[in-house]
Amino acid sequence: MAITIGSFAEFKKLVPKDMADSHSSRQAAVETYLAMGGVTKFKKTGGFPVLVYPTPKRLGDQIREAEKKIAGWDKSLGDWHRRHKHLKTDKITDVAKRAADPLYWEHRAKLLTDPAYRATHDLVRPPMHLLHREKWRKRLKLFIRSKEYRLRLHEARVSSIGKKRAPMTEEVEARLDFNRQMAQNELKKIEEKRNKLKKKLGAMKTLLAWSKSA
Repeated sequence: MAITIGSFAEFKKLVPKDMADSHSSRQAAVETYLAMGGVTKFKKTGGFPVLVYPTPKRLGDQIREAEKKIAGWDKSLGDWHRRHKHLKTDKITDVAKRAADPLYWEHRAKLLTDPAYRATHDLVRPPMHLLHREKWRKRLKLFIRSKEYRLRLHEARVSSIGKKRAPMTEEVEARLDFNRQMAQNELKKIEEKRNKLKKKLGAMKTLLAWSKSA
């Protein structure tokens, strides 16, 4: 008669004392499977218990489902790692890219020769260190080359609301920090779920081999 086991402590009672240290991988698999909500049934014998449930078919279905989930999480991890890497700023790389960028030197020349440009730059503080980033390049190019655009930014910054705002560079960095942290949290959350399921997957594969040997 099969006995339904809901905890590892119950399972240990089925194992003869002289076999308490035998089949350690099977015992670990049972412990993991039960701890993660699995349901098991065993047949008590004179020796080590015989696994009755989950059946090979049930385990095969669970294994395929787990592998599918893990593959999906692996893809998500890759996407989030790329996003996190994109959000990271590398000062050495940034400096090298600026040094080879004619638009950056156009900006530097205006800082030296155009007092109005310099005044607006010092007031607005645009994130020129992100000039090589596609998301920011168009806007920064507009700042460098459009007097009208700079005038609008200047007026916005000297308004009563604008005076309360942090410089643009600080706002951008705060947003990047927030997005970096969000990406980091998402990576951690997915990795924890993935590692937990991989542990259960290993346990299910051990149980499958066990159930087929019965």
